[in-house]
Amino acid sequence: SSEAEEQSSSERGVVLAEVYAQIAEVFPSDWKTTLSGEMAMSHQWARDVQSTQLRSFPIAFGIVFLLVSIFLRSWKLGLAAMVPTLLPVVVVLGAMGWLGMSLDVARAMIAAVVIGIGVDDAIHLLAHYKVRREEGDTPQAAMSAALQHTGRAIVTTSIALALGFLTLMMSAWQTVSTFGFFVALSILGALVATLLVLPA
Repeated sequence: SSEAEEQSSSERGVVLAEVYAQIAEVFPSDWKTTLSGEMAMSHQWARDVQSTQLRSFPIAFGIVFLLVSIFLRSWKLGLAAMVPTLLPVVVVLGAMGWLGMSLDVARAMIAAVVIGIGVDDAIHLLAHYKVRREEGDTPQAAMSAALQHTGRAIVTTSIALALGFLTLMMSAWQTVSTFGFFVALSILGALVATLLVLPA
């Protein structure tokens, strides 16, 4: 049974590989050993979650892209809607990796939660943009009108959602606390991307 300080998944993998190598040297070859304890189980769990996320995230992306494209009747607008949705996910998960934060149950759900929430703002903006384009506005005029019409609602809902998730930071369980913080940060990132990147 192995215990250790919190480490990244790759660091745990190196330690556990070394432990297994030592076991192979010390114990007879016909013995079967299984590592238990928080470190070994967390590493195995994180590996399973990562492989699941690698399969499920592209599926979620594809489904959301397909539904948005059908709703807006344009694959180009559907693809555009995915930009402010994916940008904060990439930045937040990248920052978590850079900070050496391990993947746990709550943190593994950040991408799935944000892809569902983040696309909402883009849909509102692009739906109004499409209506104005069909009425004959130029792309610049249509986007300006869409921002004026939906901007306040987008900002209000995003801030309300972010504040709602920030309340999770009061949790004594660090996993839930960091989940709330990073989801709130991702929602605000999606808001900024919707207002600045998407119009561009």
